[in-house]
Amino acid sequence: MRGAVAGVLGLFLVAAAGAQAPPAGARDITSMPETQAMPTTPPPEAAGPSDAESTAVAPPAAVMRVFIDTLTGADTTAISELLAQALYQSKQVVVTENQSNASVIVRGEVVRELPPAPRSTSRRRSTTRQKSATAATNMAPPTADDTGTAEAAAPPGLDLNDFNLTALSSPQTAGTPVDLSQYRYRLNLEILDPAGDVVWMSGRGTQAQPFQTSQAAVAQTVQAMLSALARLAASPATP
Repeated sequence: MRGAVAGVLGLFLVAAAGAQAPPAGARDITSMPETQAMPTTPPPEAAGPSDAESTAVAPPAAVMRVFIDTLTGADTTAISELLAQALYQSKQVVVTENQSNASVIVRGEVVRELPPAPRSTSRRRSTTRQKSATAATNMAPPTADDTGTAEAAAPPGLDLNDFNLTALSSPQTAGTPVDLSQYRYRLNLEILDPAGDVVWMSGRGTQAQPFQTSQAAVAQTVQAMLSALARLAASPATP
C-alpha cells in the first residue's frame, strides 16, 4: 500500500518537473547582457506641422495700381508719358490704364516756365519811325477842301511789330512733338483714393518745387509719390 502511494507521488513529481522545463532550443533572456536586451518601442512623438504647412509661402503684399488721369497745363502729353515711364521703371507700383481697377488716381497740373521774351530791335525801329512821322505831321499845315474846311492829316497806321506777340503762348497741338529741353517745369499733382479723397499732394506756395528740367521735375515728383504710396500701403485699411 505504501509502495503504491510512493509510486504515484513519484510519477506526479516527474510530470510537474517536465511541465516546468523550458522547451528545446529556448534562450534564457534573464542571463543576456544589457547590450542585447530586447528593444523597446519609443513613445510616439507629438505630431509636427505637415510638409504642406511648412512650405507654405506668405501671401504677397498688396500691389498699388496707379491710374494717371488727364493732366492740365502745358505739354501734358509728353509729361504724362515721362511720369508713367518713371512709375513703371520704379518696379514699386503698377501703372494701369483702367481707372476702375486702380488703387489710386493721379491728377494735377503741369506748369511751364516761359523764358523772358527778348527785346525786339524791329520794335525800337518802328517806334522811332512813328515818332518821326508824328513830328512831321504836327509841323505840316492843315489842308483845305473845296468847302474851305480844314482836314487834319490821318494818323499813321499801326505796326504789329509794336506788340510783343512772342510773349503769347499757344496751346500744344495734339500729336505735335515738343522739345521739352527748351523749358523748365513744375508738377502740381495730387493722389486720390477711389472714393475721391486726397491722400497726398505736392507742395504748394513756399513749399512748391522750383522750376526744373522735365526729367528732373518728373524724377523729384515721382520720388515723393512713391514714398507716400509706400506709407499708404503699410497703413492698416480702415473699415
